[in-house]
Amino acid sequence: MFIVWKQFGGIAPLLDPRRLPAHGAQTAENTDLRSATIDALKGTTFIWTPTKAGTKLTIYRFGESGNDESLYWFTWTDDVDVVRCQISGDTTERTLFAGDSAYNHPRWTNATLALTGGGTDYPIASYRLGVPAPTSAPTNGGVGGTGSGTTETRAYVYCHVTVEGDVGQPSDPLEVSMEDGQSITLNGLVAGPAGYNINRKWIYRTLTGLSSGTNYQFVAEIADGTTTYVDSILNVDLDETMFSLEYEVPDVNLVGLVNLPNGMMAGFIDGGIDVCFCVPYKPYAWPSAFRQVVDYPIVGLGVFGETLVVCTRGQPYVMFGTDPNAISVKKLELAQACVSKRSIVNMGDAVLYASPDGIVRVGPGLTDLITGQIISKEFWTSLAPESIHAYCYDGKYIGFYDNGTTEGSFVFDPADPLAPFAMCTVTATAGYRDLVRDALYLAVSTEIKQWEDNATKLSYTWKSRISETPKPINFGWGKVEANAYPVTLKLYANGSLKHTQSVASKKAFRLPSGYIADAWEVQIEGSNEVTAVYLAQSDEEIKGT
Repeated sequence: MFIVWKQFGGIAPLLDPRRLPAHGAQTAENTDLRSATIDALKGTTFIWTPTKAGTKLTIYRFGESGNDESLYWFTWTDDVDVVRCQISGDTTERTLFAGDSAYNHPRWTNATLALTGGGTDYPIASYRLGVPAPTSAPTNGGVGGTGSGTTETRAYVYCHVTVEGDVGQPSDPLEVSMEDGQSITLNGLVAGPAGYNINRKWIYRTLTGLSSGTNYQFVAEIADGTTTYVDSILNVDLDETMFSLEYEVPDVNLVGLVNLPNGMMAGFIDGGIDVCFCVPYKPYAWPSAFRQVVDYPIVGLGVFGETLVVCTRGQPYVMFGTDPNAISVKKLELAQACVSKRSIVNMGDAVLYASPDGIVRVGPGLTDLITGQIISKEFWTSLAPESIHAYCYDGKYIGFYDNGTTEGSFVFDPADPLAPFAMCTVTATAGYRDLVRDALYLAVSTEIKQWEDNATKLSYTWKSRISETPKPINFGWGKVEANAYPVTLKLYANGSLKHTQSVASKKAFRLPSGYIADAWEVQIEGSNEVTAVYLAQSDEEIKGT
């Protein structure tokens, strides 16, 4: 009689060790099981040491076109959402961020602001996101001159405009009665507030006779510091219609920024139930008319395809649509709350997040507790799921946890039937997936490192299921096939460690006698790839393997 292991998989803590499949493991730590062999994960590689003090909870690589991966790293000691703007022709890599406790409102930066001004505590400078409406209406400084036609009633407003061309909502209107061709002096055109990079104003007025009757037409552009303007433009010479009537600044508590197709961006009100959307391709404009509401406090947002996943403290929602003014909302019938905002990961075809019971998947036409058949709630609770921050890499969900006593990580592959879940000793406080370089970067202590990029491998431990024999026996021989040696084999019988063997070659070796057992386990340790393990009662049996 002999036992052989030729396929090696991950752990399934939900199952009794005797009920695991043949390839199943009780322990799989630092293991690379992609080939159904036991191999070791590679170690991490040093990339850069941030100069910003404190434990990093967010890292983001800025400068996508650069070739030096040590440049440039934005770092925060807060949970900050960072997204690049979808702006046609943008060469400055304009980037939004929200959740920075130094500001307590959303902000934006670009290559000039973020990287210049001294030091490497990136981003070095930024502006507040949005363009506020002027605080007061224009005032009438007097109507003069000679006009023609009938007296008409006009309304004048003005807007603040930034250096980048972002434009805000208009001021309250000034209504006047005058003839076409007469001039009016507009006073009280206040300057924009500091912190938004405002450098000019656009003046608009209504035009009598338009079918809508209320459209504002462009009159003139003046410098931000100019407080007076004389308008004598004829009706026929007015320019384009105002487009920023609903361009509200984002709420100060807006967080959770994510990009969606068609130039849309979404976020949510921190601690609230409102999901917000920006005007397509206008990341500074967040009309309140675009908001959608759910019935549980929102934890975070994820995206797959054209679908926004809203993870809450109750049931998840999905929102979809190509126009933020016509978003469809669906509440999903899965009672699995999200317990960690940083656990929400876009896997490409689905969004995964940590719930109280395991990892939840929300994808096209399906919502499930994807780890429900392999992980027990007790095991999952031991990882402190509220502490999990996770990232997608190579199709896998890479999660990091800190339960207050132990820090570590795990690798979950939703597409691998043999090795879906394995543990790891690598620790990190933050991470960033770089699609350009197909790399996962981690904040480890005071450094930024790259996941699985070191020629030096980690040391793995893999322990088999409990294999039972029909009656108590003694296995006298063992053999380990590996691509390189040494590796260590530990033999357990009826739960007791009976033998430890340092295996130096493919040659079979003797196991101790003097006992019999009917429940057998093997544990393999090392860093070299193992392809098969054998236990046999006799020399003849082991020679036949």
